[in-house]
Amino acid sequence: MLEIRRAQAVLGKAAKSVTAAKAGAYADDEVQQANDTYLDAYADRKREETGYLNAERLERFLSRELTRRTARSDREGRAAKWTT
Repeated sequence: MLEIRRAQAVLGKAAKSVTAAKAGAYADDEVQQANDTYLDAYADRKREETGYLNAERLERFLSRELTRRTARSDREGRAAKWTT
């Protein structure tokens, strides 16, 4: 939506340069509102992605730790059984 509104704003106004056309498009209220909506959605996605990646990292850590501890308890049990 942002790109469509920006293009409509640029096409709706006559400007001498590309820079002036872009400035006019950014000055349009609908383009600013669409840009704000886009940035909010982007921030939400990044927040969700960070939470997901952190949970995945902790899951891998917990799996490794459980594997390490259960494997160690088998060795400790065998050693204690054969010593006096």
